[in-house]
Amino acid sequence: MKRLRWLIPIILGVVTFAGLQITGTAWQQKTSPIPLTYNHVANQPIGATQKEKYFFVTPQALDKQINYLQAHRFVIGANNNDKQVNLIFTGAYSDFPNAYKVLQMHNVPATIYADPKTIDAPNFLTQKEINELKKDSQLTIIEENFASSPVSAVKKEVSGTIGLAQFADLLGNQEVTGQTGQILIALAVVLISLAAVYKIDLVIFLVLLALPTFWTKFTILGIPTNLLEVLVGTLFLTVLIVKPKKLKIKIPTPYLLALVLIAIGFVINLIITPNKLDGLGYLKSFLIVPILFGWVVATRRMWSIIYFTTGLVIANTIVSVVALCLYNQGYFYVNFDASHLATFFGNPNYLASFVQYGLIVAIVSVAFAIRQRFAYPMLLIHIPILIAGATILRLTDSQGAILAIIMTTFYVIWNLLSSHIQRACVLTILIISIGLTLFLYNQPGYRVATTSTVLNNNQSSSVTSRYFIWKTALNLIAANPLGIGLANFGPEFAKNVSKDSPEQGVDFAHNTYLDWATQLGLIGLIGFALFLGYFGYLTRIWQVTSDPDVLTIRALMIVFMLHSLVDSQYFKNDYALIFALMIALSILLTKKSNKKLPNRDDF
Repeated sequence: MKRLRWLIPIILGVVTFAGLQITGTAWQQKTSPIPLTYNHVANQPIGATQKEKYFFVTPQALDKQINYLQAHRFVIGANNNDKQVNLIFTGAYSDFPNAYKVLQMHNVPATIYADPKTIDAPNFLTQKEINELKKDSQLTIIEENFASSPVSAVKKEVSGTIGLAQFADLLGNQEVTGQTGQILIALAVVLISLAAVYKIDLVIFLVLLALPTFWTKFTILGIPTNLLEVLVGTLFLTVLIVKPKKLKIKIPTPYLLALVLIAIGFVINLIITPNKLDGLGYLKSFLIVPILFGWVVATRRMWSIIYFTTGLVIANTIVSVVALCLYNQGYFYVNFDASHLATFFGNPNYLASFVQYGLIVAIVSVAFAIRQRFAYPMLLIHIPILIAGATILRLTDSQGAILAIIMTTFYVIWNLLSSHIQRACVLTILIISIGLTLFLYNQPGYRVATTSTVLNNNQSSSVTSRYFIWKTALNLIAANPLGIGLANFGPEFAKNVSKDSPEQGVDFAHNTYLDWATQLGLIGLIGFALFLGYFGYLTRIWQVTSDPDVLTIRALMIVFMLHSLVDSQYFKNDYALIFALMIALSILLTKKSNKKLPNRDDF
């Protein structure tokens, strides 16, 4: 078997390539048409909410985009075409006539979603205007909330100052097509499998570097997936076939109980959800794949911890440098307005949530360097990483990530630095940072919601929107303690909004704990809480003041838990793997000591 183990990578590569060949064409037909969604089309943004104020394109941009589609042989609105695109206007806003002129000029069809709750409302079309538009055979008008439509789950949103390069990415991000793409995917499988045969730690390190590759989507044997999931599956299958003994591990009883509760929550809500295919996708991406990855990581040695956390730092550095380069070239996605950097992540909060983990690892490293009387090599390596990461956070303007990093940095300082002089120096820097942050956020044009604003819902702001989302999520939990179903938050949320609501449609609760409670029920939430609680117990056994691994792992989880209060931090492929990594690393910590632990025999 040892002599033949090099054949495993080749076999896996051939199977992958065959799977892509068999299902590639069928999946292209399945995912066509590509739904390009628009909110406002105006020279200047209008609307009552923050999203309405910034989710817009100019008529000139729409004209260029339609020209691009026609030049690249995309068929707009026709059926049975692999390059079909549908133009969808999601809100029937009063500025639609601007888009209508462009559509008439090009003689192309479009779909308008007109929510009955908003017809005749300020900044929306009137019933009379809608009736007039219905006379045009090129327009399809659907009188329902777009967020409750199945199309909303696969939408490609066109917004802000998006250029033609980004517009092209929206069209190409749908799938990996062509034989070249298939060959590259199969080659990646062969290389990862081959590396796993000889060096498992290296493959885990490479998977961490490849976390953003979940945006590369395709199908294998009819199953929608992405490159990141394929890399994890390749790693696990290779170890299972070539080195099955390496996967032998006894997990702490509380973690096993947590897994059982979470699995029950997934199964119940897979049964409940009306979106069975999306529910199965959730089961694969957010239960099975993280378990496989965490399983392999937990079998490694204790000195692998620094290897894996370094992988997060390097991944953060690569993403930060690429994002800054794209930003300087004017190539970036924006959300809300042009000050929110998002790059290929498509959303500034997604970018900030990824960068924050590598950034906090670098912060811990710098703190230890300072504690060791300013170890200059360590500082020289990590200071540029801190600057790049902090710059990215500021450009994303993700307040949740920024506050989570600041508060976790304070925790690191408090636990690590014993000298009053050292604490005073670093706390001074922290205070200056907080002061600078508050100063920047209070510049003209930046709005902060007051308590009365939030409670009365009378002004658009991120805080106001989140308050409404959380309130609605709590109502859903009270009415559905077992959960509302996997991938079903958007449709259920849409049933609880009115035309005066500060938020008309979201896919997540903007709070990880509420996400678990709504989509996995209270059973799943209890399992999640058990994970967090036992993680805290395991990582408190050792003194964080003398062990950088322990402090790093705790800091990672604290960032996760703090940011989870205001954003969804699990139900994305990279987030789920990072969470699995943290749980697995807490198990590795038990190998650093010979202390007798509760349930020690379970390890």
